Amino acid sequence: MLIDQAKVISDDGSTTEGEKIVYDTVKQVATAGRATGSPITTPRQRIDMVIPPKQKAQ
Repeated sequence: MLIDQAKVISDDGSTTEGEKIVYDTVKQVATAGRATGSPITTPRQRIDMVIPPKQKAQ
């Protein structure tokens, strides 16, 4: 679990940023949300996710 300015960068270049991220390393799934009850230095109203497009096969 990551709290406060949390950011996960996957091997494929996708990123997830937020106050709190729980990352399942086996399933490679990130769950992000508010860090309620935890002290944070940078409150974030939103979760930011960037998923790059797949390359076309040549």
